Amino acid sequence: MDQTEVFRKFYEPITDELLNNQFARNCPDVNDRDFIQLGIHRVLGEDKSGRAFLQRCLLENISSIELTLFFKSLKSNRRLDHLNEVCNLLSKELNLALQSSDKLKLFKELDDFDIYGSDGHFHEWACHDEKFETKSQIKSEATENRTESHKSSKRSVQHFYSISLRTKTAHHLTVAQIGGDKKKEHDIHALKRLDKDTLRLNAKKGVKVLHVYDRACIDFHQWYKWKRNDGIYFLSREKSNSALQTIGQPPFDKNDPINKGVISNDMVGTSNGEAFRRIVYQCPLTKEIFSFLTTLPDSIRPGVIVMLYKLRWEVEKLFDSFKNKLEEKKSWASSETAKTMQALFICLTHNLSLLALVNK
Repeated sequence: MDQTEVFRKFYEPITDELLNNQFARNCPDVNDRDFIQLGIHRVLGEDKSGRAFLQRCLLENISSIELTLFFKSLKSNRRLDHLNEVCNLLSKELNLALQSSDKLKLFKELDDFDIYGSDGHFHEWACHDEKFETKSQIKSEATENRTESHKSSKRSVQHFYSISLRTKTAHHLTVAQIGGDKKKEHDIHALKRLDKDTLRLNAKKGVKVLHVYDRACIDFHQWYKWKRNDGIYFLSREKSNSALQTIGQPPFDKNDPINKGVISNDMVGTSNGEAFRRIVYQCPLTKEIFSFLTTLPDSIRPGVIVMLYKLRWEVEKLFDSFKNKLEEKKSWASSETAKTMQALFICLTHNLSLLALVNK
């Protein structure tokens, strides 16, 4: 099978039904199919720059369109909406195709949940990104006085991703806001500005969504609101300064093998009256003690909650794949639209690779 046939088979799941979504338009210069295929080619290639990508496309006769139009198209909000919809529709098909690989279906108490490992991940700046002025305090060698130093530098771009802990499909949540003196947007601030459907990753009505995140996502009041209003749940490690008070100790079966290592399963609360579960666990091998906080209900065994946090490592493996297998370390372009499209193309390529493994 030659290279052209390999790519044709790889793109095959991106059907006309996916492409002809509500954001599709008839663009004679670069049609939507060619644009998406070029984006996937960019991810799959090892090109270190946009110029190298153009040269490879010409040498390998990858496309017959004027290739500079691809970079102009990366600024299009319409194409961003179209690409995002293609990713969403493909993810729905993938979730059905990959159901047989879902190991979490063994735990019936999780049947009502879509479960994701989520976190932030950085891409290097693009060549034409804006420089930001930073301030630093420098101590003079001759005196004890400190002087303020100004310098300009570019800043890496933080993206927020989720990976399904059921099917391993990748999803892009948002790109961090950068500007002024802000070096980077804090994780919880980025999550709070997302609309409900984005944070629920377009889950069906009646389906609950769990995000397993690190400590950067902790905001007890916001957790309570997400659970009450949107069916969105969180699980994280407890911060050392959380100052939560124990208000109850629901019983759990210590003889259940899944609960091995669980020391306690408490209900804890804040001064505002918001209640959460705290599971304290000791690793049987290392004897290290961990404390987890979650808005998950009592119906989910504490040992299952510990297991879910261990599975959060899947998101770190996803980032390693982006960086070391797909070689996606640097931003393609400067606009927020283009940076978001790059992240979507990376997720789309990862998801197509999953499907290719299933169908091989």
